[in-house]
Amino acid sequence: MTPVRDSRRIRVCHVQSVPLMAGAQRVMFEIVRRLDPRRFERHAVCNAEGPLTTALRDEGVECHLVPELRRSINPWRDVQAYRALRRFFAELRPDVVHTHSTKPGILGRLAAWNAGVPAVLHHVHGFAFHEHTPRPLFHLGKLAERYAARHCDRLVFLNEDDCAWSIEAGVAQARQCAVIHNGVDVRSFGTTVHRAAERANLALADDELMILVSGRIAAQKQPLIIPRIARKLEKLVPDRSWKIVIAGSGPLDAALNREIAGTGTSARIRRIAWHDDPAALMQAADLVLQPSLWEGLPLSLIEASASGKPIVASDIRGNRDVVGGEAGILCAPQDESAYAVELARLIQCPRLRLDLGAAGRRRAQALFDADVNYARVAALYESLLGRAETPMRKAA
Repeated sequence: MTPVRDSRRIRVCHVQSVPLMAGAQRVMFEIVRRLDPRRFERHAVCNAEGPLTTALRDEGVECHLVPELRRSINPWRDVQAYRALRRFFAELRPDVVHTHSTKPGILGRLAAWNAGVPAVLHHVHGFAFHEHTPRPLFHLGKLAERYAARHCDRLVFLNEDDCAWSIEAGVAQARQCAVIHNGVDVRSFGTTVHRAAERANLALADDELMILVSGRIAAQKQPLIIPRIARKLEKLVPDRSWKIVIAGSGPLDAALNREIAGTGTSARIRRIAWHDDPAALMQAADLVLQPSLWEGLPLSLIEASASGKPIVASDIRGNRDVVGGEAGILCAPQDESAYAVELARLIQCPRLRLDLGAAGRRRAQALFDADVNYARVAALYESLLGRAETPMRKAA
């Protein structure tokens, strides 16, 4: 049944597949919950119930399920998902469809465009193809994104590198592109009120430095390199008290556990589940490590900067935008020795940790305030609709 339309409000529908609360989903949630319900009628699509739909409903967002919309590639099911989304958009008649992540981004854009939705946007949370992707798959991914971009009014990029590459590679036209950084509630990450309690929960000694790794345990995050970094770090600073705390879960959980056991680093590494309060967990940390192979604009690093924590991260798109040469140290993505050397340097130099952390805090305040950045998304909706004086597109 189509909701009764309030002509005074813009009907917006966000599309995501997996209802987790990982990076892309958290960004979507923060955008949607900040949309003023007096100006926007808020809807969301996922493939199932989960933490994301629960959080959205708690904010008064109407959630809809499209079970066919899965993360894995399956041509027959993907055609079904496209048809289901197109039928749904034709019935809901949103003014704006805003898609997230690769699969829902491609299918959602095509379905919304062909259903005649007046404004179609896609949020580029990093591309699924990158320098570590086999060349045939890289070119296939680029072709798919180029085709989907033709069925889209705006592409919202998280970092300047992805935006520039897309234009140069012919994936998108410059007039389609906007760069809007991810953001966090910078104020909530600026205190230390929970530090002692969080460290006690993690059984950390007063003088024990905590190196935090936060994220999904999946190939993108390169988690299997962490025990090898720990083994090298142990050789560099064997007499210092430090521990790596890995917060998160994912498809490489078992492989990571085997790697920890195989490298003999279980005394230096502790694994914990996703944390309900990222700000409190950041307060417990002294350093943040992030060795991802590819990113859009990682929330974990923005949270680290907002918390005044120095960063050691891979030198890749997205990470460079957060660190900016002043909030931390960047390393070659697969160089475990480089990560270990830089971590050892920070462990041994409290003054450098303080200086990098303070620079990161200033950078977060200037660039990554969620209220400021996500207000630009709402303004983009209104701008697109305000310029759209032509009738709604006819369904193909």
